[in-house]
Amino acid sequence: MKFFWQQSTWENATRANLVLSFVALILSIIALSAVFYSQTKHERIVLTPIVVDKKMVLDWSTADETYIKAFALSVAQLVGDLTPENVTFVVDAMSRFMHPSIYADLRKKMLAVSITRQFRELANSTRYLPSSVEYEAETSKAFVTGIMESSTATGKDKRPMTYEMVIRIESGMPIVYSFDNYSDVPHTKEWISSHPVTEKDSSPK
Repeated sequence: MKFFWQQSTWENATRANLVLSFVALILSIIALSAVFYSQTKHERIVLTPIVVDKKMVLDWSTADETYIKAFALSVAQLVGDLTPENVTFVVDAMSRFMHPSIYADLRKKMLAVSITRQFRELANSTRYLPSSVEYEAETSKAFVTGIMESSTATGKDKRPMTYEMVIRIESGMPIVYSFDNYSDVPHTKEWISSHPVTEKDSSPK
């Protein structure tokens, strides 16, 4: 047997539970929507560094030409000024922006070069002097050109040096997908089209 006040309390409790369940459902939907929005919506960052006289724009998956050029220049200077004293630091630093598909092989080659007699004798007297940076948006390639200068007993030896790299932006971070260097002008798409590889050039040496 239930008294009237007991019945009223029971009905109020039932209504309250329904209301609370509905509120909890709404809050869950709002929370899930917020999580989805935060994972799919990313901020667009505009930077104006002290060493650059132009602003640089970095998005979650893209960056403007100024940013790509500045990053490519930093990578070229980091690698170009390699010495026996900083080789370990440089190799470790490269792991943060080199894609895993090229990092292991590049790391192995750099460490192998660092223990050679020629490198240890000349590295501290060698420096890279960059002079220009180009960016080819169609291929995502950046080209840093300059002079590799070495001081020897007979004077200074200078030779042209170009660092070529494919740079893409992933999760707001620049990643180098390919890296090469050569003593030549930048091998842009236009340069490649005007210098077709012949059968003789492509044959194994």
